[in-house]
Amino acid sequence: DGETEFSGSIGYICEWLGCTKPTASATLKSLTEKGLIQKRSEIINGVTFNHYKISLGGVKKFYGGGKEILWGGGKKTLPNKYNIDNTRDKDIK
Repeated sequence: DGETEFSGSIGYICEWLGCTKPTASATLKSLTEKGLIQKRSEIINGVTFNHYKISLGGVKKFYGGGKEILWGGGKKTLPNKYNIDNTRDKDIK
């Protein structure tokens, strides 16, 4: 929405993404430099708290996903029904 901010810890980001602190920090820095997110810092009792929110100016177009909502994602994201040998799954015995 361009208004809601995230203010969780870097540890939370690492756990959620399954990455290291340097990777999380570098990713946040890169997204900020590209203008995709905005960073706001606030110092409370000598402790710096960072807040991040989406930068709508960096987003050109939103896509709502597939046309039809199905279990596991939109219609365009359903698993491929062919295996790597280009044969149909039902043809495999």
